[in-house]
Amino acid sequence: MTSDRSTVVFGPPGSGKSAVCTMLAHHAGERQRLPVYWYPHLDIAAAAGQGPFAQQVQSVLEPCLLALLEHLAHTPVQTGSSWLVPLLGWLCHTFIRGDLSVRLGPLLEERDPSSGDLWGQILQASPQDLLPRSDYRQILAELGKLLPHVGLEAIWVLADMAEEDILVEDWPEAIQRFLQALPLFEQPRLAYKFFFPARFQELAGFSVLERRRADLFLLRWKVEELYQIVGRRLALATGNPSIGLKDLCIAPDWPSWLEKVGGTNPREWLIQVHPVLAYFLSHEDRPVDCETWLKLRLSPSLYLDENRGILRIGGQNVPLSRISGQGYQVLRYLYKHPNRIISRAELYYRAVRGLDHVPRGPADEAYEGPAEYRSIMDNLVHRLREAIEPDPQQPVLLQTVRGHGVRLVVRRGR
Repeated sequence: MTSDRSTVVFGPPGSGKSAVCTMLAHHAGERQRLPVYWYPHLDIAAAAGQGPFAQQVQSVLEPCLLALLEHLAHTPVQTGSSWLVPLLGWLCHTFIRGDLSVRLGPLLEERDPSSGDLWGQILQASPQDLLPRSDYRQILAELGKLLPHVGLEAIWVLADMAEEDILVEDWPEAIQRFLQALPLFEQPRLAYKFFFPARFQELAGFSVLERRRADLFLLRWKVEELYQIVGRRLALATGNPSIGLKDLCIAPDWPSWLEKVGGTNPREWLIQVHPVLAYFLSHEDRPVDCETWLKLRLSPSLYLDENRGILRIGGQNVPLSRISGQGYQVLRYLYKHPNRIISRAELYYRAVRGLDHVPRGPADEAYEGPAEYRSIMDNLVHRLREAIEPDPQQPVLLQTVRGHGVRLVVRRGR
């Protein structure tokens, strides 16, 4: 992943894709690689007469050039080669949109004085074409050639496309075409580091991966690795490199709770640890006892995607086959009304029977007395708890509010 080869990383929500992306950016800066954050906002219809490949190259070149200029603003370089500044100036004038002097204004103010008249030469560069504008392979190759002359070995284009609310059918066509464009991945000093949600693994069949122009990684964490991640977080927060979970909380069920709720999801593990750690630090490093831990523990995040048939609780995907048809109707209704106390009558009439109202009495032909559906609802709630609760005996998601009804505690998760 830290080589100069392109990389495509898949991982579920909370698996650390963004953290790995940030780590790679830091690693790049330490190894004379230029990290360039890029999120493609490609509109295929916007560039009439241009092919998708041309648009893709242009969309990458602009952030690369802006990052390169920022590098030059803070890093003294020798620009003795007569061709370097004219080439760099032409690339900037050609592929950076808008008024170049305005776009570079902030960099001009903070540039290193030792850069001399470099910026003036770039701004005054001739707009005459130095390279055929349609020959993008050559343009990318020339960009790679100038990197060693400005103290760089390669450019890493980092694209963290992990938004969980993007539907598969809405995924930009241009992104798919980008991963099919082999010439983009054949430049020796230009590497792409893409981060995708696990549910986009069908992209792994694209030419780039099939022809081994890029390496494929799946982010998966073992339980022992998750304990190590939490341990590093605790050491950082407490200043004690040897501190462990048992030093933080003496509740015997706490580690098993983390494993059950956190699953293989580092984010959920850290979220669950946070309130216990905060209590520990605010009480003179006194370990949390069992009674306090039960008050501090958080309900797992809960995410239901009806379209894709996904139920995620904490760091675990829960098979919908665990939930009966009527139980799923109850869950859907509660999920659409999160954190609200809902009476059993409302659940029965609106969720189970699918009515658009709750009958107020025998005058309504749809009315049934509470005694007729109480056991039905009690059984549905019990079975739903068995399916979704980490500990059905001490529910934290589907809570009963005596005398009023039930409430689904939803801490949104993606």
